[in-house]
Amino acid sequence: MNETELIKEYNKTKDKNLLPNKGLRTEKNIYSKELKIGYDRASPIYLECSIKEVDLSTEAIYVFDSKTKDYILKSIGNTKKDIFLNDVFKYYMVSFSAYSENFAGQCYDTLLNDESIKLINPEYIKRIIELWKMYHLNDLTSGCYEQEKVIEEYLKSNEYDYEKVCDLLKEKGLYNYKNYKYGSAWLVKTLKESEILFIIETLNNYESVKK
Repeated sequence: MNETELIKEYNKTKDKNLLPNKGLRTEKNIYSKELKIGYDRASPIYLECSIKEVDLSTEAIYVFDSKTKDYILKSIGNTKKDIFLNDVFKYYMVSFSAYSENFAGQCYDTLLNDESIKLINPEYIKRIIELWKMYHLNDLTSGCYEQEKVIEEYLKSNEYDYEKVCDLLKEKGLYNYKNYKYGSAWLVKTLKESEILFIIETLNNYESVKK
């Protein structure tokens, strides 16, 4: 069954089992790691990292049909823009988090600044946190490359504020860059295989240096 026939059959039956991966994007887990990195009072602290390969070629695109008052399948296969505003359909997605009995989530500031926390190897954890800051949810980037360069410089001496960042980009003539308005979509900061391998190596080596 070719794509045209598949779309026709799906719109007649609404059977998602007909679609590749039921019309969802395909996510393949390629790495997952949990590290015990310290203690929050008596509670152990764990840091987690996962890396997935995301493939949008199986994602179904639906449109609203005013005649049937329902959504119908238009096509199979989707893309996202990367930070250089190129279309991509396959990329790596990285996520980091940490948790204890007393906190969880995006808490690297707590790990670094809370005096009640005792890290097993503070210097090495700082290296991991730099990767965390750099790569976490790299497919949820608000700005394109040119916009992010300006914002990165701004954040060296300022806290992030959406309205102020927008005003700054407007002053620089970059708020609407090549028809992309800052914050209007989630862009992908694509990662090279060498970057993925470096993240994995850094986390895997923690066990040998933690003491």
